[in-house]
Amino acid sequence: GWAYGFILVWLGVITGAALTYAVARTYITPLVVRLIKPQKLHYLLQHYGIALVIACSLFPIWPGKLVYFIAGLGAMSFGRFLTAVVLGSLPLLIVYSVLGEQPDIRAIYLSLIVAYVFIKAWLDRSR
Repeated sequence: GWAYGFILVWLGVITGAALTYAVARTYITPLVVRLIKPQKLHYLLQHYGIALVIACSLFPIWPGKLVYFIAGLGAMSFGRFLTAVVLGSLPLLIVYSVLGEQPDIRAIYLSLIVAYVFIKAWLDRSR
């Protein structure tokens, strides 16, 4: 059923995000620090990191792996990152699971609406 499929996919997304974060944090950060100012990257991720990860997890067309990678480069803790991935991936994966294997345009529209509501609530809470 859809619940079993959802759990498997959700665990896969969380595992993939955690591995991407770990690779970026462990192996790529030392290389990037040589190229750009770490203070700027750390500032952006400290202030907007969770919202960025959640937003990118909610949208089906955004490359979430890129954001997971960038989060691993910055000052975002693993706990905050994982929380953002867990919360951000829930709405879209539930919609995909309920609508079936092939998400149609309704799933994309629904996920965009859910994303908008979630991001707006998050930003309003931060003010």
